[in-house]
Parts: sequence; C-alpha cells; structure tokens
Amino acid sequence: MSTALKIVCVLLVSLSLPGILVTLFAGAVTVSLLWSEFFPDPTDSAQGMAMLGLVPMIVWTLLGLAYLLVLRLL
Repeated sequence: MSTALKIVCVLLVSLSLPGILVTLFAGAVTVSLLWSEFFPDPTDSAQGMAMLGLVPMIVWTLLGLAYLLVLRLL
C-alpha cells in the first residue's frame, strides 16, 4: 500500500469518527426513549416531555448513517 493511499485511509477513518459517535449516541437515545414509551415507569411524570426528543434523535441517527454511507462511497 502506497503512502498516499495510507494517508487517504487515515483521513477517511478520522472523518468517520464523528459520524460513528453521533449515530451511536442518537441511536442509543432513540432506543432509550422507545423503551420508556413501551414500558413506562409509573413514577416518571416527565416521560411525555422526553418523547419530544424522539423525532430529532431519529433524524440525527439517519443523518449520521447517511454521512457514513457517503464516506463509504468515497
């Protein structure tokens, strides 16, 4: 493997790290919110307000996956 190809590989891997972190975080929050929606805690009075974050977290998950797909195509 040539030096230029190694540099490109390192660059693409370093560019993919933010996409991986955003996707993992947003996916974990989405799963947590869905879990609390299907199995609600009777003592949690703020559960409905937490559900307001569900749609943005789904969007961030999809954006992170699209970013990683574009990097994969490169």
